[in-house]
Amino acid sequence: MNIRALLTFALLATLAAPLAGSDLAGWRSWTAADGMPESYSQSLGADPDGRVWIRHGAVRSMSLLDGYSVLPIPEPRDGFKVNFDLLAPVYGNGQGEAWTVEDAALKHYVGGRWVVEARQQPGENMLGAIPIRETTCWSCSPTGCRFSTASTIPGHW
Repeated sequence: MNIRALLTFALLATLAAPLAGSDLAGWRSWTAADGMPESYSQSLGADPDGRVWIRHGAVRSMSLLDGYSVLPIPEPRDGFKVNFDLLAPVYGNGQGEAWTVEDAALKHYVGGRWVVEARQQPGENMLGAIPIRETTCWSCSPTGCRFSTASTIPGHW
């Protein structure tokens, strides 16, 4: 082996060394041992403050991760059965509230619980919801997107 090939190999081996472990340099991992209901994560959403809203699998709570700790919050799902094809992300508004679509309804996390703001109408399929302001969000279906506020008449979106 010539010196150039040996130096190239040594350089590549040095660069690849941090990749061998599960905790990469500069990365932090969270699992059930850190307070998550389970280590499996199905969907991720974020809020303007950088917190991550994590939905897991068939468990009763999800996780709110701020980069230092895990806060378990109720899962927006009404039942225990999970439809993984329809598991929409949860998006926070930066004020401790969040929005999502689950169980054919637009849901708002406020006051420590999920409140149904509107139900899906026959023939519609709600796809997701993203907060715009503190109590306002966009919700979309294949037929279009709608602007909704928590102060509107419940059930009408």
